[in-house]
Parts: sequence; C-alpha cells; structure tokens
Amino acid sequence: MTTLYSFISRRYCFVIGFLLLGAFLLAGCASTRTALFTRIPTSNTRQLSARFSATLPQDNQKVKGLIKLTHATDLQLSFRAPVVGNEVIRIVLTKDSILMIDRIHKCYVKTTSYLFAKQFDPNHASEYSLQKTEKKMWKLSKKQTAVVRASTLGCPIMNETEVMLYKISTEPFTWRTTTISSRYKQLTLDEYLKIED
Repeated sequence: MTTLYSFISRRYCFVIGFLLLGAFLLAGCASTRTALFTRIPTSNTRQLSARFSATLPQDNQKVKGLIKLTHATDLQLSFRAPVVGNEVIRIVLTKDSILMIDRIHKCYVKTTSYLFAKQFDPNHASEYSLQKTEKKMWKLSKKQTAVVRASTLGCPIMNETEVMLYKISTEPFTWRTTTISSRYKQLTLDEYLKIED
C-alpha cells in the first residue's frame, strides 16, 4: 500500500523532472467541464488565504503551495512545482465532496471526503469535512504565521506532517469555480494510486 508520504514525494520528484520542459501547457483547451457545483459566494462571504510550506519527514522533500478558504463554499489546496510555481496538484474540499486534480498525469479523482480520508487516515476519517476544517482555519485568521498539522487543513494525504502557514490573510480574493479540461480522465482513487511514474 502506498504510504502517506510516498504518495506525495513520489509525484513531487516526478514534477522536478518536468521542469526541464518549461511551463506546463494548462491552457489552450477549448472545452472544459465544471467539476464542482457549489453555490457562488457573495461579496460579503468570509475568505481566508495563505501560503504553505512543509518538509516531508520520510525523505526531507519540500512541498509548497497556496490555500484558499471560502466560507461554506470550498477549501482549495494548490501544490506548486518548485522554481516555476505552476500548479501540480489541486485538492478541493466542499460540503459533500473532495476533488483531486493531477496536472501531470492529466487525471482527476472525485469522491467523498470520508472515503478519501479513509484511504490515508482511516482512524480519523470522520474528522475530514469542510465544516470541521473551517472551524480550525478561522482560529488562525488573526495570525500572520502558524504551524499546524496537515490534517488541520483537511488534507489526509500528509496527515501528521507539520505545515507552516504564512502570509495568512482575510482579504477577499477572486473566487473561481474549479473546472477540468475535457482531456482529463476521471479515475477512482484505487486506480489513481496504481499509476506508475
């Protein structure tokens, strides 16, 4: 079984090799389909954003990215490639689903937060929900930096890894519906974990 840490680090090493190819061609596809159907937040909806950085204890691989939380709508975790900063993996947690988009393998997984968490953190699978994650995140809203567990961010993949949050802000940001190119293939979580890099 793929471990929590090898799941991220294996794909992250793969990403570094792709840096030689330059920027990823994420645009240019004429048709996209909406992957999530959430209510559109109003201008008064509370939002929180931050940058994050973590070192995976298994092999000291560093992962960085962005987190965006829109109250009662969704939480987005965007893992970024080093140097160029292009998005590699996006995880979107909503009230009733979780979506993971893999930009490298051009595929995505959509399931419930409980089933997703059960694969990586079965003993605490019920703790992963947008509502519970929000409560934890709003407690950090008055800080500029904080160190939390990945589970606090609703991310069961890294589980107990310590994550540094910085540039925490409650300033409004532009919310966009997450869409997926029609070229991306939908996989089950089990199928995704069997991908060979």
